[in-house]
Amino acid sequence: MTKDGGFYERFPYPLNHTHHDDAQTTLLRILRSTDIGSRPKAVLDAGCGTGAFSRVLRAAFPNATIYSVDRSYASLSRLSQRDDLTDIVPVLHDFESGPLERTIADVVIFCHGVLHHCEQPKVALANILRSCRKIEFAWIWLYSQSGRYEIEMIRKVATELGRTETKKEEYGFELIREIRSFFPSSVAADYQLCRNYTTENNALDAEMEDRLMIADRYMNPVAKHYSVGAAFKLLSQCGLRVVDAPTLSGSVVASEFLERRGVRPKGMKYLSLLEKLVRPSGIGYIAVDSTRSTID
Repeated sequence: MTKDGGFYERFPYPLNHTHHDDAQTTLLRILRSTDIGSRPKAVLDAGCGTGAFSRVLRAAFPNATIYSVDRSYASLSRLSQRDDLTDIVPVLHDFESGPLERTIADVVIFCHGVLHHCEQPKVALANILRSCRKIEFAWIWLYSQSGRYEIEMIRKVATELGRTETKKEEYGFELIREIRSFFPSSVAADYQLCRNYTTENNALDAEMEDRLMIADRYMNPVAKHYSVGAAFKLLSQCGLRVVDAPTLSGSVVASEFLERRGVRPKGMKYLSLLEKLVRPSGIGYIAVDSTRSTID
């Protein structure tokens, strides 16, 4: 058992099977616009959860075989109940324990919102890569340090008060809501995100959505926040090189501001400055094998 203590067995995420439309539309646009590996034979959805993004991958790569892999049996069970993902291949596996038994060739790796919840992210990413050969490109989305400051503060206060342990989950939910009230912008952001969700299960209501948000965002026992520099280091240690970070490079106003100030629009320094200006909750990196081109 990993450090999360079976967190996603208790809270398969997202419970309503989808992410809000804006996130899905944006991601689909990014995947369709990249000119790297536009016709892969397979896509590895590493850490697929309940299949929220497997649907996006199916739309982006209609002719590829989608392998949806997760270590949570509860999450894969919910994925298998979907009627819009009957042609994907679900696999129960924990990448922190090793690579897949069979390698996947000519593949796009999709790992969105996963590594920051791994106790050993470098081990997990290395095993994801070992599970593949002839990687077209990898999409790695990580929590951003600059954009999650208030979330980190809420987590720290809750941890210091010691009320988010498994045996005290109900107290934890109550406490998080009370702590969160001291951070109005986080309350507003959480409310808007829950409101944006497309709820496919009519039995779910706003209170349930908020409960799931609290669990995933504030009570997950493993949640690392990465600066651009830390993300570059993690990926490079596993043999990947970043060629773009669309979450940041797509920010026109901030990009134009830096260019007017003489900052060359490439490389880690440029992206680090963008991260501090844009402050996204997470950053998606497009990376390729280290033998291919990179931003310098």
